[in-house]
Amino acid sequence: PLNYRLGPGDEVIIDIWGASQNTIRQQISPDGTINIQKIGPVNLNGLTIAEANDYLKKTLNKIYNGLNNANDPTSDIRLTLGSIRTIQINVMGEVVQPGTYSLSSFATVFHALYRAGGVSDIGSLRNVQLVRNGKNIATIDVYQFIMKGNIQDD
Repeated sequence: PLNYRLGPGDEVIIDIWGASQNTIRQQISPDGTINIQKIGPVNLNGLTIAEANDYLKKTLNKIYNGLNNANDPTSDIRLTLGSIRTIQINVMGEVVQPGTYSLSSFATVFHALYRAGGVSDIGSLRNVQLVRNGKNIATIDVYQFIMKGNIQDD
């Protein structure tokens, strides 16, 4: 997704073409940086892919000439996402198998419930609480998502 924010554990692929050609493939470190030869650590934590691409274009222009030259469409860079990070989530309450699960950072509440075996016999899909850092972020009607496919309900 366009609004995906990069973070530790994501792998980025930077393709450079033009007068110089290179591919840099790195995983974002726990401190949110990648290490680029001749430049050093570059912080990508919290940036969208488009923001990171623009930032890297400016940064890499120091060692690769022509990247910021609008008159030279043959030189450019493109940042893409390789593998995505996993996140640890806790699923609690009226589910078949409460516990901690590793999920893709693209996972939704539906995915988390699926990994936990679904709701128990006395559980409900109508009032699922999403809690982050001890605060209730959202109340989600997963039943609506299942029945009507409303993504905002997941």
